[in-house]
Amino acid sequence: MIPALLELTYNLTLLVALSLISGFIRQRRSHPVWGGILQGLLFGGAAVIGMMKPLVLGPGLIFDGRSVMLSLCGLFFGPVAAGVAGGMALLYRMSLGGPGVHMGELVIASSALLGLVFHQQWIRRGQPLTAGRLWRLGLLVHAVMVLLMLTLPAGTGLVVIKRLGLPIMLAYPLVTVLIGKVLTSQEAGMRSVLALKESETKYRTLVDNLLTGLVVHGADTSILFSNATASVLLGLSPDQMAGKTAPDPCWCFLQEDGLPMPLTDYPVNRVLPSGEGFQGQVLGISRPDRPEPVWVLCNAYPVKDDQGRCLQAVITFVDITEQKQAQANLAASEANLAITLHSIGDAVIATDTTGRITRMNPTAERLTAWPMADALGQPLTDVFRIISAETRNPSVDPVQAVLAHGEVVGLANHTLLLAKDGQEYQIADSAAPIRDAAGQIVGVVLVFSDVTEEYRLAETLRESEERWKFAIEGAGDGLWDWNLQSGKAFFSPRYKSMLGFAEDEIGDSADEWTKRIHPEDAPNVLATLQPYMEGKPGAAEVEFRMQCKDGSWMWILGRGMVVQRDGDGKPLRMIGTNSDITERKQAELELDRSHSLLTNLTNLVPGVVYQYRLYQDGHSAFPYSSVGMNDIYEVSPEEVRLDATPVFGRLHPDDYDSVAEAINHSALTLEEFYSEFRVILPRQGLRWRWSQARPQRMEDGSTLWHGIILDITERKQSESQFQAMFEVSPIPFALNDAQGEITLLNPAFTASFGYTAHDLPNLESWWRQAYPDPDYRAWVVSAWGERMARAEHDGSDFEPFEVEIRCRDGASRSVIATSVELKGVQGATHLVALYDITERKRNEEAVQESNQRMQLASDSAHLAVWD
Repeated sequence: MIPALLELTYNLTLLVALSLISGFIRQRRSHPVWGGILQGLLFGGAAVIGMMKPLVLGPGLIFDGRSVMLSLCGLFFGPVAAGVAGGMALLYRMSLGGPGVHMGELVIASSALLGLVFHQQWIRRGQPLTAGRLWRLGLLVHAVMVLLMLTLPAGTGLVVIKRLGLPIMLAYPLVTVLIGKVLTSQEAGMRSVLALKESETKYRTLVDNLLTGLVVHGADTSILFSNATASVLLGLSPDQMAGKTAPDPCWCFLQEDGLPMPLTDYPVNRVLPSGEGFQGQVLGISRPDRPEPVWVLCNAYPVKDDQGRCLQAVITFVDITEQKQAQANLAASEANLAITLHSIGDAVIATDTTGRITRMNPTAERLTAWPMADALGQPLTDVFRIISAETRNPSVDPVQAVLAHGEVVGLANHTLLLAKDGQEYQIADSAAPIRDAAGQIVGVVLVFSDVTEEYRLAETLRESEERWKFAIEGAGDGLWDWNLQSGKAFFSPRYKSMLGFAEDEIGDSADEWTKRIHPEDAPNVLATLQPYMEGKPGAAEVEFRMQCKDGSWMWILGRGMVVQRDGDGKPLRMIGTNSDITERKQAELELDRSHSLLTNLTNLVPGVVYQYRLYQDGHSAFPYSSVGMNDIYEVSPEEVRLDATPVFGRLHPDDYDSVAEAINHSALTLEEFYSEFRVILPRQGLRWRWSQARPQRMEDGSTLWHGIILDITERKQSESQFQAMFEVSPIPFALNDAQGEITLLNPAFTASFGYTAHDLPNLESWWRQAYPDPDYRAWVVSAWGERMARAEHDGSDFEPFEVEIRCRDGASRSVIATSVELKGVQGATHLVALYDITERKRNEEAVQESNQRMQLASDSAHLAVWD
């Protein structure tokens, strides 16, 4: 058997190597027919090559790996590929002849056919090709192959089965798994490549539409790439800029004092020799086509190879020509920030990237008992000392957690702050990264509040809840009290009557309960109770059938709790309730009948289509969910059909409460459920999900939702990148949704006009405050609406126009207003940009006034001569 196994292994190894070429063909041929033909030629050729290097048992009696290749060809590439590959293999096997030719032909046909069967079952239905499924395919194909050995003439079949049956059943399924996983990995890689290309196209479009100029220089300072904004700022088209080096006569850079900038201080000449980037360089661009320079705020970043050599320099420009005169406002903004931090009630501590404190507000000084003068420059862990209230062990440093993950981090529950003066405070809240204009983390801000009193009240409530927990959980129709030592039990009158028995027709023995449990349900009931008997805390809960006096079966929801144990932990007494849930179970059976009708339709819908039911007792389940449940939550529909707990176990801890609150609110008000949340999955890791569902009240008081859940991870990642750009942009931005609610203002908006999100909850409040004059406001609203309607109707860009805005402090600013529609899952959102041209207009007015004076002087001189 060992030599045969070695020869078969050699043959199968060759096929594994040939299967790797499949990925190359799939990358080059995306057309389904031509791709299928090429794959069929490849796999058919591989099968033929395998027959050229077979295990030979006798003249015309050969064994090779064609069954593996043909079954996988049918599985992965469908009928066209399987037909081509099977035809090639059949022709070649027929040409070899011999006593095994008929068996060989049957093996070829059965292998390709079984591959196509599983192609329909798995590939067409979107089922993942796990190793287990591939192994089952390989096992079935080669079990059929072994049976076909009986077709060999003259009793040869049994001899061949004895010699090769075990090696084939050992090796061939494993090779099927190996080649199948190779093909699966190739398919996943192709999807990644396509996603990358789509992402590159998307971000190239984004770069070309940025309001920030972007120029990429090569190692010799020549321009490799520039976007449209850079062309506007530098006065050249992208084609004209391509290939130009830093010292070019088309432009001249100026220092802030207006003098020509030395070539060594040009941004690209600062980055390439040193390999170090910089931010915030203010420079002027002097161009031949305009008398005044364009002033920009410049950032530069090196692009290095693995050896640290600087290959490129990325230079970004933001036009600050009109804002250059407003630098004094930055100092005022910093003063406002300090005032804000001193005014808010929460404690705030900011640190740099090394975890050393850079700012504290008075609330933080009070809670930590550290004066800011003493705390500045100190490690956060020395000032902000936190431990677990339960274990007294040190808690995780939130700054390090933020720096490690780059995300907002919430403090763990039950966190104690140990103040310098010995006081202890129960605190809550979170830490978040501070990012610069380039998106780099430059520090961490920690916001926390004293919740000592709330925590004390919560602990008191928890203790009270524990006292009354059984009373709440034990509420039901029938009461029972079981003495486990004596075997005696008390059954309430309601317990007996709901089964149709009179008071004296059920005794006080525990078997009055057990003997009426349906035989099919008894093992599950006893298995459910056993862990609680052995010490598991809490109340046991189980559904089962009990026989009534008239012989019918009633569905029961039984709850029970061990309330007394001896010194060794042995249970002495258990009490609980029985509730009649027959109507609910009948309703569930009715729902089950509708599932088969929904399955064929909903399995074609992206994500998961589901029914979610929340019962009055708090129990919940997904009576129906499409196969997308396997991908959305990585649980099967069967796992959550009766109990939704596995799904809630996948929710991100920080999103659990918001999802639960949205469900409860929808159940209470019967308003449509909507939520965006994160899940943590064993295979996919952290992913974003979006769900929407409509509720309805059922006759038993439960709530049933019909809805859908989609994967929105890519959208959320794009939103995160957009948010970072939104926050650091020097241009005032605002976001409003389709209902006219203003959802977000960036810092530049508040700095420019003084309005905060609290001042502007919606567009109506913006119109009223920014344009107080009714006639002017009516004109602005009308002009805005006309441009929005035209852009929506024609698919064109929003036409910018100039308006005067009344700031919060009463001053007026001249701006150019424009808008871009952003479409998401919830509908359209509009990004509004307001480009401040106040200073430019003032300069224009000053020039006009000067010209008028000169004209007046000239006219006066002329009149004097004429006299």
